[in-house]
Amino acid sequence: SEVMAEESTGKTYVIDDAGILSTSEEQSLSELCKKASDKCQVDIIVITMNQNLDYSPMDTYLRSILEKQYGYNGTGSNCDAVVYGIDMTSRADRIVTSGRARSSISQSSLDSIRESAEDKLAEGDYYAGCKKYINGIERKLNVNMLSRLTYYMPVKILISLVAAVIAVSAM
Repeated sequence: SEVMAEESTGKTYVIDDAGILSTSEEQSLSELCKKASDKCQVDIIVITMNQNLDYSPMDTYLRSILEKQYGYNGTGSNCDAVVYGIDMTSRADRIVTSGRARSSISQSSLDSIRESAEDKLAEGDYYAGCKKYINGIERKLNVNMLSRLTYYMPVKILISLVAAVIAVSAM
């Protein structure tokens, strides 16, 4: 089943095809995904399934959903999204990124987020596992935006200072 967070966005943030979430959990996760997506300017999506997929075939399946519902293309440039896929048949989980999410979050960070979520999945708390994923992605993308803005700050200040000295001395 699919739950829409907001009719205004027309986007589905949680697709629970495996039926592992209650209706209220699905609605709550959908709202969390929408808030985090709005904050990070990246679609943050959760998909559960019973496809018996792992690794590359699972990535391909998740990308096909991105393509159909979010405008993903092969280069990943038209769609800023990150998808957490959980396959209950193969007991595998994967995180697939595209667009800004792909360039902003390192593979080691994605692995760390996935492993943190897996701890909850292993306990049978699928809702908590999905929340760990959403919070982890949001944390990485928010910190990343801040660090990118301030990364070259000393260089920016030096350039501004040189420009100001030139402007003052030209008067």
